Amino acid sequence: MTSRIRRRDFLAGVGAGLLLPGCSRPAFDPAALTPIEGTDFPYPAFATHGRLALRAWEYLTDEFDGKGSAVVLGDRDDLVSLGWMFANSDTPPVADLIAASSRLDFPKGYRQHKRDAFDRTVERLRANPESAEYAEGMAERGYYDDGLTTPFGKWPVQPVLRSSSPGLSVSTQVLTDLPLDEVVIAVFPTSDWTEVPAYLDFGGFNDCPTPDWQVAILRRWRDRFGVRLAGLAGATMNLRVEKPPASREAAIELAREHYDYCPDIILQGFPDIATLAAHLKVWDWWYFWWD
Repeated sequence: MTSRIRRRDFLAGVGAGLLLPGCSRPAFDPAALTPIEGTDFPYPAFATHGRLALRAWEYLTDEFDGKGSAVVLGDRDDLVSLGWMFANSDTPPVADLIAASSRLDFPKGYRQHKRDAFDRTVERLRANPESAEYAEGMAERGYYDDGLTTPFGKWPVQPVLRSSSPGLSVSTQVLTDLPLDEVVIAVFPTSDWTEVPAYLDFGGFNDCPTPDWQVAILRRWRDRFGVRLAGLAGATMNLRVEKPPASREAAIELAREHYDYCPDIILQGFPDIATLAAHLKVWDWWYFWWD
């Protein structure tokens, strides 16, 4: 219950203070970045204080423009966990995941993909006498995570403030939202940041899309809304947005896509599609989690 309350509070605006107007930011001193060595993580990584994470990410993004993609990966423990994953798992070739992503259709194809996966799960559970009754209950309730059958709600009367955007949450402590004493920023060997989930083999747990779907979905949003991956730590993702949807209709369509991509954004966060859409029309940061 604590996690659900915090998610809801976060989406209501906790952490907005991390965003500073561009004119108030002092120039970033690269001396505040410390190279990280001696880990199993296969890509260059740097450490800095959480309060500097956003400016450090912007600096590295500019420094490696056209050569690499910088992403904030949380704290040192997150990096160790990722290094262990690379050392101990059979990660599919990055090129294969990227190639597969080009054949995927989001959102229509992804909705069908999830429905098919739901049907397979029901049939598998039905085959086991111990879970057959549970499978029948699933079948009766039906598949619901398609962004179409969730409550639509009403457009909020009160205006949404851009200052309520969630910001770079992976640079803060989970319980206090204070900046971490140390965050890690890695640089991946691709000029196309949408490929980063493939390099990390990120996804495929809980209701999180697999890496090939991650690439396809992020590319759609990059092309339509100018999003950029800024943070990816554990089961949390932060995207910065340059072009929020201009109309209510576009915001509602996007809200349905967000729900397809991350059902918890409704199941544990916003009460309905309309409320989410009103925020997406204004916010310049998006926040996802899969727990």
